[in-house]
Amino acid sequence: MTRRGFCPDCGAPVVVKPDAVPQVVAIRTASLDDPGWFTPQMDVWTCDAHTWDQMNPTLPKYEKYPK
Repeated sequence: MTRRGFCPDCGAPVVVKPDAVPQVVAIRTASLDDPGWFTPQMDVWTCDAHTWDQMNPTLPKYEKYPK
């Protein structure tokens, strides 16, 4: 099961909490007013990444959610 959090004002998706990895809270950085303060810790769902996606090579990569 995956829990999803939405903005109470506009309904936009904000966070995702998968039960399979309870230590992970995925924040949609596009939902932040200033995503500049956010420091990514990993890249997930890399199996769905587009060829033009420029991921940080120093971050851990996971094809799906980490286990």
